[in-house]
Amino acid sequence: MINTNENQEHLDYFKTFHEKDIAKAFFVDFTTGSEVSRKLYPDAKRKKNVGIVSNCLILWKKLGYIEVNNNLKITKDNENGTKYSQKMPHYRLNLKFFFDYASKVEFNKNEKEIIKFIFGFEDIRKKACLGKILVEGIENVLAEIFITSPKSDGGVARYFLTKYYGANLKRIVKQTGNQYIKNNLGSQANFKMLPKKEKEVFKSELIGFLKEDMGYIRNSWEDEIESIGNKILTLKNLNNYDSDFYWNIIMKDKTIVSS
Repeated sequence: MINTNENQEHLDYFKTFHEKDIAKAFFVDFTTGSEVSRKLYPDAKRKKNVGIVSNCLILWKKLGYIEVNNNLKITKDNENGTKYSQKMPHYRLNLKFFFDYASKVEFNKNEKEIIKFIFGFEDIRKKACLGKILVEGIENVLAEIFITSPKSDGGVARYFLTKYYGANLKRIVKQTGNQYIKNNLGSQANFKMLPKKEKEVFKSELIGFLKEDMGYIRNSWEDEIESIGNKILTLKNLNNYDSDFYWNIIMKDKTIVSS
C-alpha cells in the first residue's frame, strides 16, 4: 500500500519494489490501469485493476503527475463473441514528478520545456525505464545528452535544441513580439491605433528586434546545455554514455521529417 503521509520521504513511492515498476509501465506510452495490471500481475485474481495499480494512479492524478488521452480505444468482447471498440481514458506519467524530485536544482521554465520535449520521443522514454528506478533513468538520459554528449559528440544536445526551437518557433516569436509591443506601446490596442506610416516603421523595428532575439537564442544554446548539465550533475553520478543510441534516434527522426 502506498504511504500518503505528508511526512514521507519525497517521492519514495517511486523507489519501492512494486511502485517503481508501475511507474515505468505508465511512463512509456498512454495506457490503462487494466493493461498495466495484466502486464505486471498476470496471475492476479482480479481481471481488471489490481489494487496497488489503482492506488498509484489515484495518487499520481492527485499530485498532477498524470496526463490523460481520451481519444484512444480499447477492444472489448460482446456476449456473442464479436468484438467492438470503445473509447477509454488512457494515462501516462508526465515529467512533473521528476521536476518535483529535482526541485533543489530549480530547472527554469524553458529548461523544463526542453526536457519535456526530449521525452516526447518514445525511444527515450523507453531508455529511461532501463534505470533501476525511473528518476535515475531520467537522470541518466539527461546526463548523457547534456553532460557527456557535448564533450564527445555535441551534435546530440544541439540537435534536440534545434528540434525544440524549430517546433516552438511560432510561439516564441509571438510571445517575444507581444512583449516588445507591450514594452514599447503599452498594448496591442495601441499598436492597432498607430497611423499607417508609424505602424510600418514600428513593424520594421519589431522585425529587426526579433531577428536579433533569435540570434541571441541560438547563441545561448551552449549556455542552456551547460546549465541543464550542471543541474543534472548536482543530482547524480554519470554512467556510461551510449552515443549510438541517440544518433539512431536522430537519424530515424530525420528520415520521418524528410519523408
